[in-house]
Amino acid sequence: MREQVTTQPSNAAMPEEEQDSGGKRHLTGVLKSVAGVIAIVLSLFHLYTGYFGILAPPIPHEFSFRAAHLMFAMTLVFLLYLPNKSAGSSPFWRKFTLAMDIVLSILGVIGVGYLVVNFPDAYLRAGMSYQWEYWLAAITLVLVLEAARRAMGPSIPIIAVVFILYARYGQWAPEAIAHAGFSWRRILTSVYLMWDGILGTALQSSAQYVFLFILFGAFLKISGGGEFFINLALAMFGRVRGGPAKAAVVSSALMGTISGSSVANVVTTGSFTIPLMKRIGYDSFFAGAVEAVASSGGQIMPPIMGAAAFVMSEMINVPYATICLAALMPAILYYVALFLMVDLEAKRKGLKGIPRKDLPSTRRVLAEGWQFLIPLALIVTLLVLKYSPMKAGFAAILCTLAVTFFRKETRMDLPKVLQALKDGAFTAAGIACACGALGIIISMVLMSGLATKLSTLLIELSGGHLIILLILTMLSSIIMGMGLPTIACYVILSVLVAPALVKMGLPALVAHLFIFYFGSLSHITPPVAIAAYAAAGIAQANPMRTGFTAWRLGLTGFIVPYIFVYGREILLGVTGASATATVFVIISAIIGVTALAMSLSGVPILSKGTSLAIPQRAMLFLASMLLIQPGYVTDTVGLVLMALAMLTSGGLTRSGAQVSDSRNAG
Repeated sequence: MREQVTTQPSNAAMPEEEQDSGGKRHLTGVLKSVAGVIAIVLSLFHLYTGYFGILAPPIPHEFSFRAAHLMFAMTLVFLLYLPNKSAGSSPFWRKFTLAMDIVLSILGVIGVGYLVVNFPDAYLRAGMSYQWEYWLAAITLVLVLEAARRAMGPSIPIIAVVFILYARYGQWAPEAIAHAGFSWRRILTSVYLMWDGILGTALQSSAQYVFLFILFGAFLKISGGGEFFINLALAMFGRVRGGPAKAAVVSSALMGTISGSSVANVVTTGSFTIPLMKRIGYDSFFAGAVEAVASSGGQIMPPIMGAAAFVMSEMINVPYATICLAALMPAILYYVALFLMVDLEAKRKGLKGIPRKDLPSTRRVLAEGWQFLIPLALIVTLLVLKYSPMKAGFAAILCTLAVTFFRKETRMDLPKVLQALKDGAFTAAGIACACGALGIIISMVLMSGLATKLSTLLIELSGGHLIILLILTMLSSIIMGMGLPTIACYVILSVLVAPALVKMGLPALVAHLFIFYFGSLSHITPPVAIAAYAAAGIAQANPMRTGFTAWRLGLTGFIVPYIFVYGREILLGVTGASATATVFVIISAIIGVTALAMSLSGVPILSKGTSLAIPQRAMLFLASMLLIQPGYVTDTVGLVLMALAMLTSGGLTRSGAQVSDSRNAG
């Protein structure tokens, strides 16, 4: 019996980037059961609302539904996460922190539970709040920030505190963004009792959309769907040149769009694909970089886009299906470029694929797991038919459960179903608390008028030139995204930076996609390339070298947003462009990213040579830049430069080889 490359599903329930603070508590006994019951109840609660919609009495208001979502999530976070890494170092501290966290959980239930029952009434009289409501507001605000810190690390709470201080002491800020300042009472009222506070748009997206798709991912993982996608990619591409790297690209794109976390995707798929890439001859830092870039791209790949697209839909009031359609071709360009880069690197190093005898058969993989393609197809179909993402997520979960019964080996019994319900809630709890903290930031920005001030400032700095404003926006997005989850990064940038782009004439969808891309790509941008560093740990490679290699491999992703700003026809179904114009822009963009891949790798794609001289690489790079902005003149010049580089590549490569041979002979 021959040995085949197979995978095992990961048991990791929570993304690694959500474990930056204190680490997770080892639950046992009654506490483990309590946390499990809360998680299952939370998941069932969202499945119920996914089918029947926002609850009727005794929970009569949409904001009360959001509050219930946050209340359960905060309770889980305080039970699951330790306050710091030393909290479990001794029996005394373990008992002390456990008692403290139980108290915090109870306070959270009181503070947020009050909103579950009384938000409509409290909102209507927010200008005449009771004194004790301010105390509840202060306690809840601190608890939300602490829960977000434990689940997502310190970045979001620190930013939130900075914005709170800015709202309170705005008179001391620089003149360009200064304001009169607000009282603590006004701040607490805005955060706790107003529609744009902790129960605002960010938490709405978490409650209505994100949770169900995270739960869908948990069901897919427990049922073996994740293993199927990895094996399918490996069976399809494993035997070709650089096969494991290409399999990593495909499998990470499929899993990354569902997982919602680039780091979590690196840990799950990378633990299998990175060793395979190293085994056939890729350098360890290159293998880690490939996985990091492929996993980060999952955030921009429809149909799910890591759940951040749901938040975008709410922020700009654009249907989710429209966002997915618009994002499709840019995401394909991103992965085409990465696919070419790993192929050209394999060509340069003379790497082969994995022998067919060591690979699973494509026919066998499909025969054993084809049913896992049905839920993804169902999501796309329902969104095209204008069903809400809430309904699509609910249907996908039930569909996943149903298709597991097609084969005995994948059948989900009651323990597996309960485990999926728990895993989904455990993962989503941290995101919900982070979204509550993001609501604090949004509230302070709106109350202080910072978005308008900052937009004016950015436009002034750009001198009214769109390209300069785009570059400033790109830098802001990358800096803000370092260390932040994609959703958090996007929400902050959408209220701070996107308005400036809209003022300069960009459609809201284009502006928001622009910042969304760069927020996602911050995870592979040194010095804080968290996805690349996670991959470096698995690859046992130098983190900084892995980070810079990932940045080079993902450089096309930094250019794609400029392509759809200047050639909006590539955003399918958005601009109303003719089919001819759309095809023209797509072909131009594909040729452009091909030229860029050859320039960055230094390897020609058509000739037999394995190296390009510096003049050729420079011509290819210039050609790729010209092909970014669609137009007959720029495209013609770009194509001519690309043709010159390709026509001379064979001669230069042979001459280089002859020089090398003469040196060796000498």
